[in-house]
Amino acid sequence: MTAKKLSALIFILVLFLGTRVWAFGLEAAGGFWSENPSGDISYKGDSLSVKDDLRYDTEYKPFGRVKIDLPLINFYLAYTPVNFEEEGELNKTFTFGDKTFNANVPFDSYLKMQQYDLGVYWGIPFLKSVTEAATLGFAGINVELGLNARVMNVEAGIEQQNLKEDTSFTVVIPLLYGGLSIDFGKVSLEGEFRGIAYNNNHYYDAIGRLKFYIFSTPLVGPSAFVGVGYRYQDLKFDVDDFKGTFTLSGPFAELGVNF
Repeated sequence: MTAKKLSALIFILVLFLGTRVWAFGLEAAGGFWSENPSGDISYKGDSLSVKDDLRYDTEYKPFGRVKIDLPLINFYLAYTPVNFEEEGELNKTFTFGDKTFNANVPFDSYLKMQQYDLGVYWGIPFLKSVTEAATLGFAGINVELGLNARVMNVEAGIEQQNLKEDTSFTVVIPLLYGGLSIDFGKVSLEGEFRGIAYNNNHYYDAIGRLKFYIFSTPLVGPSAFVGVGYRYQDLKFDVDDFKGTFTLSGPFAELGVNF
């Protein structure tokens, strides 16, 4: 093989590999969410207010998320822990599961809803480039559409003296996903929505985020950012005799990097 042909082959390989690298993107972030609960739950019995009866209050929980952008398909991974434990006392008897709990006697309760997300999504081709050109580089708009599978592990229980009742189940929830981002360079504004409604059940999850880039390298390399925002979940479900009309809401802060 002549030197000219070898040089041409190397050039083609570099061009191809460079295109593949540029087509790959990764964003990872972790932070804390202030989870403020509201609503009611029941298990084969009385409806209990998570605020007034179970006395659950705001909890600060860590979370993590990863976005992977590939040439043909993009992936979204996330983990959100939800965990409430508190002591309560009611002035009336109440039923949870197959047990009836006594009035005016303290009890301990817990509610856990660990959430694992796996999503696939696609952006609208060339939209960001077109909007950047139309605004003379001031802002680039990107729209994402996709599907999300949320695995939710639910555990709930109440214990009072020699009485104890608990339940647990795992449910896989298919969700529709839509995302919007407006990139101003050093600052970006983002919104995400996931949701579905069926058989008198619904699962809605909305996120608003403002990102500030605190470190970046030209052309290639990692960028670091700080994100602040607000998240709201509205859940209504009936699974294995466990019913919930439940909301979680509150601000969050995160620190992340992207490539």
